[in-house]
Amino acid sequence: MKTTLLTAFILAILATAALASPAETELKELVQQTMEAYLKGDTAFLESAIADEATIINSDGTISSKRRDLSELAKKNTLFDSLEMTDVKVRMLGENHALVTGVSKGAGTYMGEKFDVSTRDAICYEKQGGKWRCIYWQGTEIKPL
Repeated sequence: MKTTLLTAFILAILATAALASPAETELKELVQQTMEAYLKGDTAFLESAIADEATIINSDGTISSKRRDLSELAKKNTLFDSLEMTDVKVRMLGENHALVTGVSKGAGTYMGEKFDVSTRDAICYEKQGGKWRCIYWQGTEIKPL
């Protein structure tokens, strides 16, 4: 009986893993790499991961762009001490578009002022030239209760 339950459990896990499409797996990995790039200030990686025309809406409601974000990182105006995204979910919107949602928590400094913020993020990706690129990112601050 225990062997049957264990086998059923293992099959259920494998079936769940098999349901994730290669694109979903690739996008989740891209999100992780993007978080690491922001944390390290790796503008070269972000240059390729974010489309030139991307719109970025910050947690305070201001609109930014790829150029502005990368400039702030390059100048070290934005420095992260920690940054991670959890509860990452991918919804495919056809073959070349996807919506990724998750919860980000980041701490660091902006222009010398400390920040510690959690946001609920929605990121739209488009496959361009065979590569997934962020075209829209909105982070809405999660206020502590």
